[in-house]
Amino acid sequence: MIEKPSIIVTSLGRTGTLFFQNLFDASLLYGTCLHEPDRLNFGQYEGMGDKAAQVYRQIRESGVFELLIRKFIFSDWSIEAVSKDRETGKLSDPEAIKRIISQRKKFIQRQPGSIYLESSSAFYGIIDLLDKVFYQHRVIYIIRDGRDWVRSKMNFGTMYAKNPLQKLISGSWPTAVELNDSVYGEKWHEMTRFEKICWAWAELNQYALKCAAKNPYARVVRFEDVLSSPDAAKNLSDLIDFAVSISPAAAVKKKTLKNWLPGQTHASQKLFPDWCQWNNKQTDWFIQVCGPLMKKLGYELKS
Repeated sequence: MIEKPSIIVTSLGRTGTLFFQNLFDASLLYGTCLHEPDRLNFGQYEGMGDKAAQVYRQIRESGVFELLIRKFIFSDWSIEAVSKDRETGKLSDPEAIKRIISQRKKFIQRQPGSIYLESSSAFYGIIDLLDKVFYQHRVIYIIRDGRDWVRSKMNFGTMYAKNPLQKLISGSWPTAVELNDSVYGEKWHEMTRFEKICWAWAELNQYALKCAAKNPYARVVRFEDVLSSPDAAKNLSDLIDFAVSISPAAAVKKKTLKNWLPGQTHASQKLFPDWCQWNNKQTDWFIQVCGPLMKKLGYELKS
């Protein structure tokens, strides 16, 4: 098992994972906070400066051996692949646990500080296994209104539109074809990218939520509750308190959280329209596929 107390912030992406890495990096007194250490981003985030400097930072933080040699030559440095292989039935739970420990134990132990925090979408499918990976841990799972998430995914990145090199660099998400019990498997190749992304929000979030429900050290929070609601500052403070309850060593700096809330981190361009401008076919598909989970999470489907 991994001895160092660790905090994992995870989601399906487009939920402020970079924001949370920056927040905890500025808040934790004695810790290392990393964002997606096993994924090269090549400057795809807005407002992050020179691309070469970003790649250099990622390699420096993750290490040449892990990020370049293990990932690109041996293909065994990807927690995202563990989540995908586990969900699609290619990997048993004991094998998944073994792979997580193999990838992260030495890496985490050599990071400076007494606490390790990793903010990454990669852990979405293995939340329930982390109790068998870490001696001490906390997990925060962020879920976002499906309408905003789908729009953000359509505007940013290449989900379900990656070429082979992009899949090697940043991995790939499960498809309905790979899930034997999915009713959308036979329709997958006829579905538009929009329809596939709607399916992903519902299917992958449901899987992650089932995993989180089995882990007593995991907390699920809505993106909007901690970043844009009237009580966002309080909710964010409570979330930090939950995370640092992991250990007395997880001391935090006293600061005003409201200063973190107004801006956006890693925001997408506004190309794909808002929900109120979707056509009838798109709206009907979203309600069919995502509606039940949206209702369960307390999101109202109003224009």
